[in-house]
Amino acid sequence: MARQTRKPAGRKGSKPRRSRRRRRSEADRSKLIVFALTVLVILIAFPWLRRVIAGQFIRMTSAEQGVIELVAPGDGTVVRGETVVVTPIAGTLTLLQSEGARVRVGTPIARITNSEARGQAQGRVQEAERRLVEFKASKAAEVADLQAKLAETDGRLNRTLAELQRASFSRDLKALDAAAAASRKLTQTRAELSAGLEEINQQQASLEGEAAAARALVEKATAELTAPVAGIVSFQRDGLETVLTPSSLAGLNGKKIMAEVQRTAVVKGGDTVRAGQAVFKVVDSVRAYIAVVLPGDQLPALQGKTMLTLRFPELKGQAVAASLERVGERERSGYGLAVFSTDQFLQEFAALRHTPVQVVKDSFAGVIVPRGALAKRDGREGVFILRKAQVVFKPVTVVGGDSRRAAVEGIQPGAQVVTNPWLILGVEQQIQ
Repeated sequence: MARQTRKPAGRKGSKPRRSRRRRRSEADRSKLIVFALTVLVILIAFPWLRRVIAGQFIRMTSAEQGVIELVAPGDGTVVRGETVVVTPIAGTLTLLQSEGARVRVGTPIARITNSEARGQAQGRVQEAERRLVEFKASKAAEVADLQAKLAETDGRLNRTLAELQRASFSRDLKALDAAAAASRKLTQTRAELSAGLEEINQQQASLEGEAAAARALVEKATAELTAPVAGIVSFQRDGLETVLTPSSLAGLNGKKIMAEVQRTAVVKGGDTVRAGQAVFKVVDSVRAYIAVVLPGDQLPALQGKTMLTLRFPELKGQAVAASLERVGERERSGYGLAVFSTDQFLQEFAALRHTPVQVVKDSFAGVIVPRGALAKRDGREGVFILRKAQVVFKPVTVVGGDSRRAAVEGIQPGAQVVTNPWLILGVEQQIQ
């Protein structure tokens, strides 16, 4: 009987499994080849793709010539020389100059008229002049008669004195006695006539004095106020004219400056003023002092400075060159005081007291670009600019700037500068 040989159960179907493994291996190799080719294509095409993407998304701005200022903002107080003028009388105010007018010494500024007192004084003038006219009329004939008699008496007295002289030379005692007696009588008559005229003259002088006194009252009812010094006229007062003066600055600090309270008073034409009331002031327009309260951390940057620029945002951005007089210490409030002086007297300084101030600590002139436009390539700092339809790297020298902008040298004003250079690093054409 022949032996039958069994086939192992596990060997059944092995040939199909090997076929499947071969197919999977080939598929994996195909995927690997495709992946490798894809990576290769990306590596080859990446610069081109990046250039295309960069060309679509880069942002540019025009660089312009300008100045970047580093400023310290503060609260400024204007201190100036001021001369206040008061009225000696009460009355109605008439302005003879406009607010802000520049005047010389002696220029009429305002007139005060006390209408009631003026009316009363004018009545007294009229009465005094009436009495004077009546007196002169009533005494005219008497004065004429006395003057005529006095002239006649003077003539007779002169002739008598001549006869007295001849009698003395001829030693005619009888004639000498007669001439002497006549001379004494005529002298007495002349004295009486002169006394009569003198009495009338004194009465007339008294009436004339009364008229003059009445006219003086009319003048006193009107007061014309003139400029005691040259400068700028202002009819606005804040009550600090005698408190904040150039001489008081040495004893002031930030706390005292901020504690001063303005009490604004303005007079206008037609106002009724009282005797002793301030009407206007004349401001010294040669020099102004600006006391600026600054944050304490800004004070050290001013140490050692001599000349700085002060800018006034609320005065249309006007600026003046100023000398730094002194820098105070940081106070408990966290602020401190810096005092400046300037001979560039702005018209607004005449009436302005408090205003925001920007102290320009430093400034940088050049072509202005955004700070983010700066990039480094091969250790050199520069910017990317558009040149002949290509974005290229241009080295620059940074003069200075702030956190947002930089002033540079090395590119021309008007150059188109890339503001997001990180996007194009490596795809630009470098300018050597």
